[in-house]
Amino acid sequence: MARLIVSQDDLRRTQNQRIKTQFCVSDRSNFIESEEPKPRGVKIDVLNQYSKLLADKHPDVVPIILRGVGVDVEAKDPRISLSAFLNLNCILEYGVAKKIELIQFWTRVLDPDNVFMVKKQRIIQFFDRLSEGRLSKADHKMFSYSKDVWEFFRLKKLLNGDQNELDINRLRNSMMDGSINIKIFSDIFTIGFDPDINEQE
Repeated sequence: MARLIVSQDDLRRTQNQRIKTQFCVSDRSNFIESEEPKPRGVKIDVLNQYSKLLADKHPDVVPIILRGVGVDVEAKDPRISLSAFLNLNCILEYGVAKKIELIQFWTRVLDPDNVFMVKKQRIIQFFDRLSEGRLSKADHKMFSYSKDVWEFFRLKKLLNGDQNELDINRLRNSMMDGSINIKIFSDIFTIGFDPDINEQE
């Protein structure tokens, strides 16, 4: 019997179509019939309750990740649009997105306050929490790659003179011109941090 071969692109398209259907149902279920304009998107608390997408992420990094796809987490009734959800799904589940979308996502995530120079402590804490997920504190230290990420930034000359802040503009430019392989960051949710990817291709 011939073996059916399904490409990863086909799997993504199939899953995205399923997500669209579920998303539209969830979207409608959040509305109460009224004459007022209806807000678009699914409530973040509903997303966290019913989606597995963020289930294994440390609660401290969930709002930061959502900011990465443009969700206003400080809003009175924060919601995520279908396009933002699909983008988030592709980044977290498959590590894929358009290059400019990945760069925008990671610069937002690493610099949520838009200060352009981000303290080492904040970067270390974010990647610590990201690698930790919902593992126990005893276990996560074995898997944390936060110091490896910071050392990578240092070697790529992305730090300020005192070596205690990450220059977001340098990072963005390095990803844009290809001196930093964006695949390092696109794969971080699926396989973790692997600096050797930058030496490939």
